[in-house]
Amino acid sequence: MTDQNTVKESSVKLKRGRQPDPSVLTRMVEGEISLGGCLNKRFFDLLAAIKQSGSINKAAKEAGMSYKGAWEMIDRAAQLSPRELIATSKGGHEGGGTKLTETGDALLQAYIRTRQKHQAFLDLMSKELREEEPLLQQWFKGMFIRLSARNQWLGRVLNVRSDKVDAEVFIELKGAQRISAKLTRRSIEELRIQSGREVLVMIKVPSVMIIPSVDENHPAGVNHLVGSIVDIKADSDASEVSLKLAGDITVVGTTETAMLHESMLSIGKRAVAIFDGGSVVLAVPKEQSDIH
Repeated sequence: MTDQNTVKESSVKLKRGRQPDPSVLTRMVEGEISLGGCLNKRFFDLLAAIKQSGSINKAAKEAGMSYKGAWEMIDRAAQLSPRELIATSKGGHEGGGTKLTETGDALLQAYIRTRQKHQAFLDLMSKELREEEPLLQQWFKGMFIRLSARNQWLGRVLNVRSDKVDAEVFIELKGAQRISAKLTRRSIEELRIQSGREVLVMIKVPSVMIIPSVDENHPAGVNHLVGSIVDIKADSDASEVSLKLAGDITVVGTTETAMLHESMLSIGKRAVAIFDGGSVVLAVPKEQSDIH
């Protein structure tokens, strides 16, 4: 198994050689780790891909990022390291390329070991919660659903306006970000959505458009969230762009690739994510009275 697969499938490797406990296949506790406060899974996926391919360009594609984005990520990490993490060579009988230094490889192996122990810890905590807190297990039961919407944020309902048929829900996210969602009045009643209630906000990536700026007189009912571009996955026609917002919220949307070529959108620049309130889906945890 390659180091890249080890990073991506460490939880599977951890269980190899023994029968997995069904009670931990779906975790009640999830979390991610980073080394040094900022070196996360994506960075180590890139290192593993460099080790496997011997090429920054191939590694960037394998890790799902642009060539420029890969170099920027490596440069940021290099500023934290007293020694070089990668070594590049040009030409020669081996054709040149990129490889991890001894320090880079040691850092990658340390992350793999840490991630394996972290996965084991999450499995243990999930198992204990299932065995010791049956009420929590029931409460979480309705939440264990794999959702296709990649934009998912927790928020709190500020206000609800409705007429006989339609309704609009105003929600505050972390970092004081505010959005609205358009639902039917029946949905509001069935979900028991009211001021103060916590909701899970979901919206699919294709429903979000990333643009350089928005007119102050943007249409009513269209949400706009302002942030800094942290990642771009370029394609021929439409490209995927990720913004980091206040409150450590990430929103992912699409944009016309032409805007990238014209340098209107690039890593580090401010941009706006816009989406209609009708594209927003809300979910709520089951209340005690709903649990049987």
